[in-house]
Amino acid sequence: MALLDFVVNRMGKRRKTQAISGIYKITCTATGDCYVGKAVNINIRWAKHRRDLRKGSHHNKQLQWLWNQYNESDFRFEILEKCPPPVLAKREAAWIKVLGTTNRLRP
Repeated sequence: MALLDFVVNRMGKRRKTQAISGIYKITCTATGDCYVGKAVNINIRWAKHRRDLRKGSHHNKQLQWLWNQYNESDFRFEILEKCPPPVLAKREAAWIKVLGTTNRLRP
């Protein structure tokens, strides 16, 4: 049985979501720049990205700069591949290479 986690949606209501392990991409649609990451629970990770970006404290300064320059609606979050936790690092590295990203963000 898959793990269930609670995620807070934009309205602050808690809802159950199935944990999805895999590789994801955050794209600034205004510039085409993208960030590739991995997570055991992608929905929880995306919530943390959004929270940090909104607060102006994201660990990736390039992504934070883009977020500050454009609107939140200019960013697309998408799952590239679902995969089990033991292979996350290997698959993330493969996607970074395929997409040609540097330091997880392609200029």
